[in-house]
Amino acid sequence: DQCRILAFPSTLFFVGERLINHTIANISVIDRDTCEYRCYLDHNCISVNFYFGENGAEPHNCELNNSTSKEYDKDLVKAANYVYHGTKNFCAQAPCKNYGTCQSGFTRKRYRCLCTSGFTGHDCEEDIDECAQNTHNCSRDNATCTNTEGLFNCSCDPGFSGDGHNCADIDECATSTHNCSRDNATCTNTKGSFSCSCSPGFTKDGHNCKDIDKCTGDTHNCNRNNATCTNTEGSFNCSCKQGFTGNGHKCEDIDECVNNTHNCSRDNATCTKTAGSFNCSCNSRFIGDGHICQDIDECAQNTHNCSRDNATCTNTEGLFNCSCDPGFSGDGHNCADIDECATSSHNCSRDNATCTNTNGSFNCFCSPGFTGDGHNCKVISVCGYNECTVDTHNCSRNSATCTNTEGSLNCYCKQGFTRNGHKCQERILEISYYLTTFYVCNKYNAICSNTEGSFKCSCELEFIWNGHSCRGKILDNEH
Repeated sequence: DQCRILAFPSTLFFVGERLINHTIANISVIDRDTCEYRCYLDHNCISVNFYFGENGAEPHNCELNNSTSKEYDKDLVKAANYVYHGTKNFCAQAPCKNYGTCQSGFTRKRYRCLCTSGFTGHDCEEDIDECAQNTHNCSRDNATCTNTEGLFNCSCDPGFSGDGHNCADIDECATSTHNCSRDNATCTNTKGSFSCSCSPGFTKDGHNCKDIDKCTGDTHNCNRNNATCTNTEGSFNCSCKQGFTGNGHKCEDIDECVNNTHNCSRDNATCTKTAGSFNCSCNSRFIGDGHICQDIDECAQNTHNCSRDNATCTNTEGLFNCSCDPGFSGDGHNCADIDECATSSHNCSRDNATCTNTNGSFNCFCSPGFTGDGHNCKVISVCGYNECTVDTHNCSRNSATCTNTEGSLNCYCKQGFTRNGHKCQERILEISYYLTTFYVCNKYNAICSNTEGSFKCSCELEFIWNGHSCRGKILDNEH
């Protein structure tokens, strides 16, 4: 019955047409075969509208219909880029009875019926007797089920009232529909009926009752332990003893806890009922006599379970809170050090300092070539007077020039010296160089002496240096 045979004959294939007003689903498909297969899977589908788009462009659209052009030929309209394809509709003759739903392509009859509640059979032609099959929802004990076509009725039994699904016992005593003695008898309701019994202090059958001394004869129904019986003409009175409340027949201990008439601590104690009285006891985490309860300070008494080293305990009313100290994270019971350096949550200089994690905090150190508190780092002017005197550079002290750069320095040997600026070596060829190239010292009458990084010229006796050569003193005087 679950298998479906659904054929799409060529006689129901129309290009450029579309069935409107009967679409039950709209889906995207890759081709027309897939569209017809999706119709097969939808048990209410018996025809399709396939939209193949302009020039066959994707995506293609598939409309599933629950009717065919055979039944609704006026709904078959012209539609560009559409193809309509229908099946033979075995539900066209409406074979399902009693408002059943027909689905084409199933069973040997090529259709099946989904019956409404209360009917069965292939065509839903048979009425279901819910009463006989015990599938009704009438009250099982106090109602009668009556079958009707497609349905059933529930009616409460005599002595009960309700809608048949829920039937409640009629209390003849409460509604005064009994025949007990009005003054001296007690009506007792029973399931579907009632009974009469003479009131305590009376005797007979309940319909006619004679007064007796109920208290003396111990035939009263006063509470035996917590009430007092007082006989009256034709009756008696019951009164609860002190500390109890009720009608004398039932005497209940006055619950000061429920009535809120106790004097226990309102917020921090528990009231417990006892016979004729009550007890007060402080709640957990409070101490006292129950009337006055004071909060226990777990923090001060060191009875908390906060982290001993890395958390702070804060006492609250009846409780306490644990919070990790700054620089730690956790639930307050277990607190782990926060590595501000690894998580980049520090405030060290981002470019010119180094962050070092410590337990609960961190330290900032300026990078080499910078100075400051680690949060703000400035370039050290290593070539200034003060820096040289404190020996913060490594240039040659007497033979080099120090040039400052950002975060560092450069060393250059002075004129007359050579090498890398940190170590400078005096040029030893200055004398011959200057004598042979520039003729600074007179090669006949001057004496060249090497100095640190340079040289100087001095004349022999009887001659004097004029800046370029040695001249005789006599000649100079003559001129």
